[in-house]
Amino acid sequence: MTPAGNTPGNINLGNDVTVNVNDASGYAKGIIIQGKNSSLTANRLTVDVVGQTSAIGINLIGDYTHADLGTGSTIKSNDDGIIIGHSSTLTATQFTIENSNGLQRHGDKRTENSVVDLGTNSTIKTNGDNAHGLWSFGQVSANALTVDVTGAAANGVEVRGGTTTIGADSHISSAQGGGLVTSGSDAIINFTGHGSATNSIFSGGSYGASAQTATAVVNMQNTDITVDRNGSLALGLWALSGGRITGDSLAITGAAGARGIYAMTNSQIDLTSDLVIDMSTPDQMAIATQHDDGYAASRINASGRMLINGSVLSKGGLINLDMHPGSVWTGSSLSDNVNGGKLDVAMNNSVWNVTSNSNLDTLALSHSTVDFASHGSTAGTFATLNVENLSGNSTFIMRADVVGEGNGVNNKGDFIEYQRE
Repeated sequence: MTPAGNTPGNINLGNDVTVNVNDASGYAKGIIIQGKNSSLTANRLTVDVVGQTSAIGINLIGDYTHADLGTGSTIKSNDDGIIIGHSSTLTATQFTIENSNGLQRHGDKRTENSVVDLGTNSTIKTNGDNAHGLWSFGQVSANALTVDVTGAAANGVEVRGGTTTIGADSHISSAQGGGLVTSGSDAIINFTGHGSATNSIFSGGSYGASAQTATAVVNMQNTDITVDRNGSLALGLWALSGGRITGDSLAITGAAGARGIYAMTNSQIDLTSDLVIDMSTPDQMAIATQHDDGYAASRINASGRMLINGSVLSKGGLINLDMHPGSVWTGSSLSDNVNGGKLDVAMNNSVWNVTSNSNLDTLALSHSTVDFASHGSTAGTFATLNVENLSGNSTFIMRADVVGEGNGVNNKGDFIEYQRE
């Protein structure tokens, strides 16, 4: 089906139409809309396309074309599911896109100035290498969206420009790639769950969510993020090259080899409300910055009730943690003060279980506990906490070996060093 040229074509397929194309020798195409201002209307449409060299389910290639696929339509292809360009629009709800094999396959491949509304309860599945679920330069909106991609280096949602807004009860899974990524000029992802309909991201690849260019932004609310790369390096949140990530009420789980929150090359991450970071061991990086020559210090700011199992490392970066009542941190800290970097922590009615030698620039305590004993790394091994600025009134639980070898020889214990109070 191909309305072409500058004369508008209007196709109304009604309900429950099936389009099957199988080209054993070439490029299989289901529906192509080329005519300027043309339209396609259908409800419960099924398009199933198989091509030997390549295939596409629906291609809105004409200027200002529009497709309204109603409720419950399905597109299947062994290559691209849908390509939408030239300021065209697509609307659908309870929509399913499935494409399987091949290189650079995109479930929903979009170009600048196009608009897509996937309604509620739509699903995108791919299993080809580099087969991103949603690849966008335009405007996308969806609620209760499911994206499941399994191919090598396939990202769940990749935004190169424009704004993609994904609402509550949405779930992104990438078996071997990233979950969400913005990497273009003014590329924005808004990924917003709420209390009774939390969003989720799973990544078996490099990262859960990442902002990778100077004007790229990822905004998240009420989202659970899990990264598990079978022991290899993976990052829950990763900001680089000036990118910015904001999060409100996030929970991050990192398997062995993972890092929770990571910023580098003049980037920024800002987190508010409840924050859970659960690494597999307390010595893994829960929060960290990286120094890179020629770049300003990256920034990580968190304020709210925090449950952190993992360590916090400021390497050439600025980390500020404002821990609200009920917070518990189990891990160690490091601040190397390179590139003007600092690690500042304020604790209010909170607990820090110190697991090994630590240092930080500011520790401001209010009715809190710093506990060296409960989670000490090894029996008989003590820890030293070095603080540049220590203030407040709180409790320190510390261990001591007052016997040593007798007569005051080799007495040992946990130790606090501070320069200013």
